[in-house]
Amino acid sequence: MESAVKNIEMLYEKAKEYTNTTLELYKLTAVDKAAEVISSLSFRIAFLLIAAFFTLFFNIGLSLYLGELLDSNAAGFFIVSLFYLVFGLLLYIFRQKWIKSPISNLIIKELLYSKRKDKSYLKK
Repeated sequence: MESAVKNIEMLYEKAKEYTNTTLELYKLTAVDKAAEVISSLSFRIAFLLIAAFFTLFFNIGLSLYLGELLDSNAAGFFIVSLFYLVFGLLLYIFRQKWIKSPISNLIIKELLYSKRKDKSYLKK
């Protein structure tokens, strides 16, 4: 009888140890995935910030150049603004296809598939 009690206690300890190890593994996996997603998004945000500054200064230069050609700085700025109005309207119309779906898919891929070595499933 004492042997059965010892076996049950040992089984309980092993189950407890397994549960703690599994919980720790889930925590570490969650931290790893969160860090990977945050670092990926941080790079993209920094890249977009640099691209935004480039675009800003390029557009100011383009506006001034067009204004010089048209003898009116205001006209140059209006032409560039009109381009962005058209671009903004297209972006609004196709926001689901161009922005929401790709970003959602990117986040899902980063969270679910980031640690796999074989990424052939992404090419479907």
